Amino acid sequence: MSVKYIDYDQSILYLLPPSLQDWLLEDHLARFVAEIVEQLDLGSLKKTYAGRGSQPYNPEMLLALLFERRAVKRYAREKEAYDKNQAGRAEKETRTGKKPGGREPKPAQPGTKGKDQVNLTDGESASCRHQAEALNWLTMPKPEWIPIPC
Repeated sequence: MSVKYIDYDQSILYLLPPSLQDWLLEDHLARFVAEIVEQLDLGSLKKTYAGRGSQPYNPEMLLALLFERRAVKRYAREKEAYDKNQAGRAEKETRTGKKPGGREPKPAQPGTKGKDQVNLTDGESASCRHQAEALNWLTMPKPEWIPIPC
């Protein structure tokens, strides 16, 4: 049985602006994530969906949302750790009257990093494990309400 998904087209036209692409900067995280998801083979995921209930959202869109939220959470964790570290250094400087030793930590940066990698072929790699976890999460039977994974 063929499943009809709700359309997912990033070039769809709206009243203002004329395209979704006009809303995002060229180096926006969402563009990076969409590019990664386009490289994934989601055929097995689409085949496993039984087509119950209302028309489903496209798995590409759901997976891209999941990856983007994980990246945003990662930045928030890194920023929180940096802020905590800076507060500790400032408190130590106030308490001792000396600057803390060592290199000044670098602040967290949003978006992709130069060292970020995508490995979609090695089953042992972290990205493949996360891909498998995401695919499992998307295919699991869900209750009527679904908490947003953030």
